[in-house]
Amino acid sequence: KIYGGPNVSDADFAKQCADAAQTAADEESKKTAEQYEKKIDSVEDKLKKEERELADDEAEYAQRKREEAVTHAETLFSLFS
Repeated sequence: KIYGGPNVSDADFAKQCADAAQTAADEESKKTAEQYEKKIDSVEDKLKKEERELADDEAEYAQRKREEAVTHAETLFSLFS
């Protein structure tokens, strides 16, 4: 709350009010930005986790394809041996 005594001019009081409003707006803006930064950090962490899981799954898939190819090659080799 802003109070102006009898010795404060209307212009000074208006400036005090404007300064107080700007300070409150800046604090609210900072608070909101911090909240969104936390949310962004959380989403980025989840994205990194999912990317790691995808890389692991792709590596496992490639290994299975190699094993499948070796199994087919062994089968063909045993047919012609």
